[in-house]
Amino acid sequence: MSDHPRITLDSLHHAERERLNAIRVRAEVALAKRYPQLKPITVRHILNDELLSDPRVFHHVVSGSDLEIRADDEKAISALVSDLVTGSEVAQRNIAFASAELRAKLEQDFYASLNTGEALRLERAGELQQRRDTFVEEGLNRA
Repeated sequence: MSDHPRITLDSLHHAERERLNAIRVRAEVALAKRYPQLKPITVRHILNDELLSDPRVFHHVVSGSDLEIRADDEKAISALVSDLVTGSEVAQRNIAFASAELRAKLEQDFYASLNTGEALRLERAGELQQRRDTFVEEGLNRA
């Protein structure tokens, strides 16, 4: 836990809450666009626990300054979201799990797409693993 006291919504006055809410709404949209694999609980964690901890957001909320971030600046919000996800251990674990889940499903789909005996023929020819990996990588790139 941090040495700094946690800032809560109750400790913010009306204008600060409005500024925070504007950033939060835009950040939630950016998270959904950029990281659709994040589970809702992870998104809530980022928006509720990590957003206001970011110095750019804190400065904007408290001072009203829009030098570093503005709610209507899509690039700045996207960069903020990227930084928050990159810096969040919870988000990184969620992304890794989602990737592993998708990889397992794609492998299962690959084997299901093979005709009877085809897997054995490819294995004997030494091509099964390479074909499976190519199928999975193409699926991951589409996702």
